[in-house]
Amino acid sequence: MSRYTQNRVKLRKGEYQRSNKTFEYRWSDRRGKRHSVYAKNLPELRKKEEDILRGTLDGIDFGKRELSINQYFEIWKNNEINVNHTLLYYSKGKSLGGEYKINPPKTKSSKRTIPMLPKVREAFLKEKEYQEILGIKCAANIDGYTNFVFLNNKGNVLSYNKLNYKLLCISKAINEKLHKEDPEAPDFPHVHNHMLRHTFATRMREAGADMKATSEMMGHEGILITLTTYTNASREFKTRELSTLNDYYDKAT
Repeated sequence: MSRYTQNRVKLRKGEYQRSNKTFEYRWSDRRGKRHSVYAKNLPELRKKEEDILRGTLDGIDFGKRELSINQYFEIWKNNEINVNHTLLYYSKGKSLGGEYKINPPKTKSSKRTIPMLPKVREAFLKEKEYQEILGIKCAANIDGYTNFVFLNNKGNVLSYNKLNYKLLCISKAINEKLHKEDPEAPDFPHVHNHMLRHTFATRMREAGADMKATSEMMGHEGILITLTTYTNASREFKTRELSTLNDYYDKAT
């Protein structure tokens, strides 16, 4: 088998043209096991390579798509979430609808790896269990990507507008409960999805987390962006910080 096609086109690593003029791609999985796929021509072979690479990035072995959610988590990036794509909705105009597209992250720093907390892992498992109970299966295929985690009842990707609507319903329910207990109570603010990101950064700050690590998890290009944009400390946190300074002066004197 040659590393060049019969037309002298140089093949990529793992690609071969066989004596019968068909093509082969060889690769090893994470356990070191060798695999091969075949195609009649080079474009077809490279399409299969893309599928294999996408599956590898998603932590899935090619040819073994029917795994349980628990098996997927055993295979996955040490309980880590790898942020390497974005899902965006593009409007086609008024009354014309729109479509989803898979794009790369906006900046170099946006591409990142985030540790998966046990509660996050548990939430993923519960979501998958919920979908299995209701018989929800992913029906979306966006730029070759499928098997999305968060789906609506029809198996399509869950839009941010839907999430915002759910958060609005929760906010209204909290308001009703507050005002029932105390008619003079201040309104609970309308929560939207971006506030969840804001809350994460603020709570990390209050917990004393390293700001560089927080900034990297947020996908910011520098700590200053995180500090000026996302970390409005709570009153309790400010009081606690000042108490620390007061204790320092007491010990010094």
